[in-house]
Amino acid sequence: MEVKPHEGQKPPANASPSLGDIDLSVCIVTYQARDLLRDCLNSLYENTHLGFEVIIVDNGSSDGTVQMLQQDFAQARLICNPTNAGYNAPDEVKPCVKGEAVIFSSSIQTL
Repeated sequence: MEVKPHEGQKPPANASPSLGDIDLSVCIVTYQARDLLRDCLNSLYENTHLGFEVIIVDNGSSDGTVQMLQQDFAQARLICNPTNAGYNAPDEVKPCVKGEAVIFSSSIQTL
């Protein structure tokens, strides 16, 4: 598991700038779902009106998911698995979560 740094990136206006302001952690597991994930994240950032963070677990996608995340959603924390590890996000993201509440999702859902 490799955690990609996201330091130095400007968060969107509705994402919390400080850890103390994070009300919600949204954890999304994805595999080969770049376009669906983009739709999901666009919806999340456009419609969430509280302090939140996004943690993405990519399970070895080769469809450009990681590149899209790094380019378009650099404020999200990215955990990269070298292979498809399935939906075990709770175990992987537990040490990373800063929010008071947590939502676990797959990239096929629009939040």
